[in-house]
Amino acid sequence: MNSAHSGQICRASAGDWSIVIVNYNGDPFLSACLESIGKIRLRPRDVFVVDNASTDSSLYEMHGYPWAEVLKLPENRGFAGGANAGLARVETSVAVILNPDVELPEDYGDAVVNAFASNPRLGAAGSLLTYPDGQTIQHAGGMILYPRLYTEHRGRGEPVTEAFTRQTAIDYATGAALGLRMEAVKEVGGFDERFAPVYYEDVDLSVRMREAGWSVELVPAMRGLHHEGVTLSHGRPFFVYLHRNRIRYALKHLDQRQWSEDFVPSEIARIRHELHVPPDSRWEEEVGVEGIEMLLRGADPLADASSAVWTAPTYPLADVGLADLHARRSVEGHSIAARVPVLGWFRNLFNNLGPRWYVDDVVAQQREFNDAVVRAFEAQADQNARQDRLNREQTAAVLLIALETLGRLRDVNGGEGNREKWAESCE
Repeated sequence: MNSAHSGQICRASAGDWSIVIVNYNGDPFLSACLESIGKIRLRPRDVFVVDNASTDSSLYEMHGYPWAEVLKLPENRGFAGGANAGLARVETSVAVILNPDVELPEDYGDAVVNAFASNPRLGAAGSLLTYPDGQTIQHAGGMILYPRLYTEHRGRGEPVTEAFTRQTAIDYATGAALGLRMEAVKEVGGFDERFAPVYYEDVDLSVRMREAGWSVELVPAMRGLHHEGVTLSHGRPFFVYLHRNRIRYALKHLDQRQWSEDFVPSEIARIRHELHVPPDSRWEEEVGVEGIEMLLRGADPLADASSAVWTAPTYPLADVGLADLHARRSVEGHSIAARVPVLGWFRNLFNNLGPRWYVDDVVAQQREFNDAVVRAFEAQADQNARQDRLNREQTAAVLLIALETLGRLRDVNGGEGNREKWAESCE
């Protein structure tokens, strides 16, 4: 029998580190991942496989790895929720969050332990990940691009050179193979599960660790192969989750000036560019760009911009209790759309444009933002801050609806491959 399969990992020969694999339909990669872990010289003390209610056969052969403990979640809690469930079981001072499509070399354990031992303020250590050829970089640390807050992998597609094999500070480290000091994890509260199901949870954690005084670094000695076989393809779900969580990240981390003066205008410009339509076309208005601009200028999209001015409603927040706030939220099922002309306009647009299933998806998303507004009311004591948050949530809802509309229009007109044909049809 293969030694990687036999018996338990010997704790006496294990280092002060553990592995948490977040699995969702990870077949056929999970077995190869576990095989590589079984060959690590300085082995992890514990290996947890957290399964996010998979529907494939990825767990069928787990009996061959008795040293790995399977934690089956009753529902898919997303990457952040799965990672948190595994981290709650960790008893070592360091844990490595791992995707099931990553394979680790024999010296990975030594690299992890040495990295955290040599720097007591190292909170998060990013691995140098290559494609399966072992020579082409997939991730050498992450960059956050301001103001749109897109992310990029350093060195992606480039050969492994000395420039990418030096330990250095990075904006964020990918959750595909992420070393974490448990002291830092507990201090910042772990992953934020609102970034569900995927994307930006690792970015958010890295930023919060750095804000708390911990360092976030690329540790090239922590090297692995990444197949990228379990992530979403670049279809509609990919863009939905990516944009949704990118905007959530912006709401969470940008101040009022950054949000209103930098992020939102850049989103408007991006949507304009993505449309690829002539300047005199009405498609910008239908997709939502014009509505976003009117919202920011204070104009009512339902009226002549020259004769009517719209401003966000100012509720007497100091006099409104939670019960009344919930009552406001429940009016007509989703009160912000009922009370705020811009969102009501978008809702009517969706009712006219698309099938009910898509409208329901947008309404559910809008309700989710309504809940965020309620939480903001509960959490913020200052009236002005709460009003600003409400306005920002409303703007974010409009941005998301515009992005969802853009995605739907592309689906209807043949997807990414037919951009030029679609643009011509808009003339």
